[in-house]
Amino acid sequence: MSKNYTAHTRKPTPGESCTQLTLQEVIHHTRVIIRCDDTDVLVLLLHYYSKGHLNGEVYMHAGHSGKMTMNERYIPVHQLAHKIGQKV
Repeated sequence: MSKNYTAHTRKPTPGESCTQLTLQEVIHHTRVIIRCDDTDVLVLLLHYYSKGHLNGEVYMHAGHSGKMTMNERYIPVHQLAHKIGQKV
């Protein structure tokens, strides 16, 4: 199943990460892109992927862009999880 999906979550309060996305919202999709700059979310995605709770292609879209800069990147979580293995 490949389709665009936007998860609507509440804005985190100061000191709280944007980890409100639940597995039920992304588990049945073969390609998932999570838009977040929080490294806690990257670690959680690696953990859940390595435990088999996520499958297919999982990317984390991180970075910032503006008028003069473009520091955006797509981190391939699925590839990192395969390289790291069960360590996370």
